[in-house]
Amino acid sequence: MRVLLIEDDTATVESIRLCLEVHQSGSDVISTAKGFEGVELAKNEIFDVVILDLGLPDIDGMVVLEELKRFSNAPILIVSARHTPEVIARALEIGADDYILKPFTYRHFLSCLENVICWSRSPKPQDGERRVSRRGLVIDLDTHQVTVNSNPVELTTIEWRVLSQLVESGGRIVPLTMLAKEVWNSDSTDVLLIESTISQLRIKLGDDPYTPSIIISEYRVGYRFLKEEQQ
Repeated sequence: MRVLLIEDDTATVESIRLCLEVHQSGSDVISTAKGFEGVELAKNEIFDVVILDLGLPDIDGMVVLEELKRFSNAPILIVSARHTPEVIARALEIGADDYILKPFTYRHFLSCLENVICWSRSPKPQDGERRVSRRGLVIDLDTHQVTVNSNPVELTTIEWRVLSQLVESGGRIVPLTMLAKEVWNSDSTDVLLIESTISQLRIKLGDDPYTPSIIISEYRVGYRFLKEEQQ
C-alpha cells in the first residue's frame, strides 16, 4: 500500500509511520510537510490513499483537498485538530472520505484508514443489494425495514432518516451539521434534538447507550455507524 502523508507535525508523522509499519507491513509511506509539494507528488505518482492535515505551513489544507479532488481518485483521510462541525462538514462536502480528530488512537486510525480504502474500491451497491447485517441487526435501505434478531423494529420517519444517513456513510463520520441539513432540512444544528434521536435509535437497535458499538459519537462533532465489531 502506497501512502501519501501530508503532515507537518513530526510526532504525528512518526506515529503514523510506525503504526503502518507494525500493523500494515509492506506499506510505503511518502511524507511531506508542505501542501504544494503534496499536490505535486500526487500528480506525478500513484498512491492508494492520501492522509492530509489541514494546518500546513505553506497553504491551508482545505485548498490542498480541493486541488487533489480535481485530478486524483485516491481516497483522502483528513487528520486534523480542527474539530468544529462546520469545518468537518466542509471537508466532507469537498470530497474527503473521512475525518479523524487529533489526538487519535492507533486502533481508530487503522479502522478509518481501512474503511476509506475499502469504500473507494468497493462497487456501489445497486437496488436490492443495499442491506446491512450486523449481530442480529438487519437494515434494508430499499424496503426501509429494520429487524433485531428477526423481530421488526418500528422507527419514526426522523429516526429512519438519521439511521439511513449513518448507514449510507459506509462507516465514515457524519457531522451534526450534515444530519441537521439532510434530516431536518435546517441550517441550524439542534444538538439536543439530534442526541435525543440517536439515543432512541440506540435503544431500538439494541445498542448499549453507555458503551455503544453500533452508533458511535465523535466528540459532539458527529456520528458513525459501524457495520462490524471493532476492538
